[in-house]
Amino acid sequence: MENEMNENNQNINDCFYMIKEKDENLGIIGFMEIDKKKGIIIGPVMKEKNYTYENILESINLLRNMYKYQDKLISFDVIKENTRLCKVLEENGFTLSSSHITMKIKLYKNKPYSMKPDRIIYSATRDDKDILIQINKLFKEVLEDWVEEDIDSLYEYLEQGYEMSYSLRDGNITGAILWIWFENLGYGRIEYIAVTKSDQRKGYGSELLDYTLSKLSKVLKRENLNYFYLDLDTQNEKAYNLYRKKGFEYEYEDIVYRSY
Repeated sequence: MENEMNENNQNINDCFYMIKEKDENLGIIGFMEIDKKKGIIIGPVMKEKNYTYENILESINLLRNMYKYQDKLISFDVIKENTRLCKVLEENGFTLSSSHITMKIKLYKNKPYSMKPDRIIYSATRDDKDILIQINKLFKEVLEDWVEEDIDSLYEYLEQGYEMSYSLRDGNITGAILWIWFENLGYGRIEYIAVTKSDQRKGYGSELLDYTLSKLSKVLKRENLNYFYLDLDTQNEKAYNLYRKKGFEYEYEDIVYRSY
């Protein structure tokens, strides 16, 4: 089956589902995401009962050899406390790339969040092409992990149910936030938030966050399970302090290993 898929050059989603079929044998869970343009493979995550050196190594080799991705970048996102997996990765050619902290806040129905009356936050739609171009430019300039070359990915986010809000000054974008809320599950997450370098430390990021939290608090249908998550670089102390001030709490720390 694997050779046949290679010869037929099946699309990237086929790779995703084929690897998920290995769950019972290798203990792979969670998700795998393959960026066709950049060749980045993320995953897998091992079931705790299968945390053996042999099974983890077998999963790594599986990724390196399947579908002719041997020369592509493989990225493992590992919880810091998972020292066994970290050791296996370090002993098999993976190097520490970055680390980030996951934080969460408990949301409550109709809880007021402060908003300055002199600034307005707008919502972006698919029809706002000029705005989306500006947001894409902002993300590319400010966010290290935003690697898209056009606005197609922003359209994809909107189609998937993400919401995008932004602030303006003199007709120019000062900041933007991209987030999603899973109503049936009772939680959501901020995917990206950025403020132009010239407008940082002026409260725009704080206001975008306040706007999002305020908007969410008005549509919540349950008092429980309403958690909102975000990730940030472990070195970003300013952002960490801002989120703590807004009510976010430390959840856990991830570290990223990469290898070709």
